Amino acid sequence: MCQKDDVERFDESFAAFLELGYFLFAHSEAASQNQAKASKALEETRAEIEKARVEVDILKVVLEIHSSEVECLQNELKEEHGEMLKLRAELALEKEERRKAKEEVSTAMERAVQNFKSSKDMEDIKIDFAQEAFLEGFQVSMWRVAKNFPNINLDLLLQEPEDRAGPSRANAEVAPESIDLNLIGGMMSPDLIR
Repeated sequence: MCQKDDVERFDESFAAFLELGYFLFAHSEAASQNQAKASKALEETRAEIEKARVEVDILKVVLEIHSSEVECLQNELKEEHGEMLKLRAELALEKEERRKAKEEVSTAMERAVQNFKSSKDMEDIKIDFAQEAFLEGFQVSMWRVAKNFPNINLDLLLQEPEDRAGPSRANAEVAPESIDLNLIGGMMSPDLIR
């Protein structure tokens, strides 16, 4: 009986050993497959990491290029801004100079007008104008009198007095004959004056 029990135990132990061996072999195969998969995944990951490093290096170079371009553009912008400020200052100075020049011209014009108004030439122009206006008014009045009173002799009005006012540059006296009756002629005829 002892032997039988030993044989049974041996069989059971051997079966357990075989079962355990099979189980270890199966797990060893699965572990080998898993290790192969993990190695492959690790290699792929390393390749991707290397690829990412290359891309990062490329991006760093591109970033440096863009950074230098941005810095260059910023410097150009600063220069343009400085130039714009300079041009604005020149424009403001030019506007101020133009305003001063206009003021000077205006002042000079006013002074010239005032000088001319107080000059002898202006006085002569005023006297000439007043005489012309008076003569025209006189001729119109004579025409109206002659028209309304045809029988009146107006020769007395055509005679020149001895002292006559005139412009300072006029030295010669105007003779009564120098009055142009033809100026009145369009308004009245010489027959109506007498």
